[in-house]
Amino acid sequence: MSAPSDIRGFDAAAFGPFAAADPAGARAAAFARYAALPLPAPDDEDWRHTPLARFPFGRLAPWAPLGPPSPAAATGDDWAVEFDLVITVSGAGARVEDRSGLLAARRLGFQALETCPEERSKPWNLPGPPDAAEKIEALNAAFFTCGWRLDIPAAAELARGALVRYVHDRSGIFLPRLAVRVGPRARFALVEWYENAAGAEGFLVGATQWTLAEGARAEYARVTLGGVEGAALTDDRARLARDAALRWTTAQIGGRLNRARAGAALEGPGAEFVQRGLCRIGGTSRHERRTIQLHAASDTNSNLLHKAVVADEAQSVYRGVIAARPGAVRIDAYQKNNNLVLDPGARATSMPGLLIDADDLKCTHGATIGSLDPEQVFYLRARGLDEAAARRLLLEGFYEDILAAFPHESLRARLRRALADGAA
Repeated sequence: MSAPSDIRGFDAAAFGPFAAADPAGARAAAFARYAALPLPAPDDEDWRHTPLARFPFGRLAPWAPLGPPSPAAATGDDWAVEFDLVITVSGAGARVEDRSGLLAARRLGFQALETCPEERSKPWNLPGPPDAAEKIEALNAAFFTCGWRLDIPAAAELARGALVRYVHDRSGIFLPRLAVRVGPRARFALVEWYENAAGAEGFLVGATQWTLAEGARAEYARVTLGGVEGAALTDDRARLARDAALRWTTAQIGGRLNRARAGAALEGPGAEFVQRGLCRIGGTSRHERRTIQLHAASDTNSNLLHKAVVADEAQSVYRGVIAARPGAVRIDAYQKNNNLVLDPGARATSMPGLLIDADDLKCTHGATIGSLDPEQVFYLRARGLDEAAARRLLLEGFYEDILAAFPHESLRARLRRALADGAA
């Protein structure tokens, strides 16, 4: 199909080629929902920093659906050895490495979403008009390039987990979709890695949905390497039942224009959500991150720390909200955003917030914006380091508590290399 002039160009004619990949009607229902939802208004406070008109809808066309993945032999490289399951997606298609025999033994459910419509997450129902991010999620559900559903059985111990690696090696709009259901008392880890290949103008419109049953434990890491030309619109969310726990860690490195929304709804007593995030951008990039910690049950806990490093003339915006529904008593919620601005032309904006409709709780938020401490730089230079090495060492210290939260040592090593390549 041709490139839509803007997001409104995804009309009935554009949907036609995708209807053939919709035997159960799930895409058609999502397309109807997308068409009915409004675009953000010009005065929409939530979108004024990163309006949809800036994204490259007019230049790029969506990738056609890739179809079911093909099985592949397990490789022995350092990228894959720490995982039970590896899914690799590129312009050539998708392939699956069942490294530990989980699929063959039916110890893990894996289905393509083309043949297995997923259950929609409940809406956030925060005060105000319909969130335009819902339109982005519906766009992904209608036009997704590839989609998987992972089902982890009750009491399964799959801590090595799965790696889903997306390589955007040709220009266009790439729309991955992933749904993960973790059964009662099960344990699971998942890494999503997205990289925009050199020479390709990639536009990621992604959606990931987690559902954790009672007592489930999960670790989720999402890494986006945007390169120079990459753009990204992502909408990721999770639902946690009683006594479920989710540790969620993200990194955005590079990219020209990014907007990410991520949040968790704690729907059962005893649920716990921990999120750590890192953003590193330079040039004239724009990055916005929106987080939601929604407490819908009593005796729940959430803790969020997001860090941004902004160089050159780049701009970073963080918007976060802790929401407590009526009856969500005895909750403990924390939210913090720390920003480093490395150059006079760079800018960071932080807007943490609270929406509290309950009593007997503890909710705290805070933010810092600053530059590298010149006294610390001087101290390191006095001990033999040049200025570039001193600044790099201080940045490594700023990153480290976020990097330490990522599962798998090979993943942490790759992130350190990626950050070092862009260090100032």
